[in-house]
Amino acid sequence: MGTFWHSWEESLCVFGAELLAEVEHDLTAILGTVMRRGGRNTGNVWTFESRSDPV
Repeated sequence: MGTFWHSWEESLCVFGAELLAEVEHDLTAILGTVMRRGGRNTGNVWTFESRSDPV
């Protein structure tokens, strides 16, 4: 349970179900749209994902 600031993409990661349940509503109101849930893009915000295989 904790938080991690991604300085290069200017995002805040909150992990731990109990912590997330306590802060999710307020953080969404303050910071806006959620970029990822469970490590996967939510689909409503563009984010860069590196690929190991050539396109």
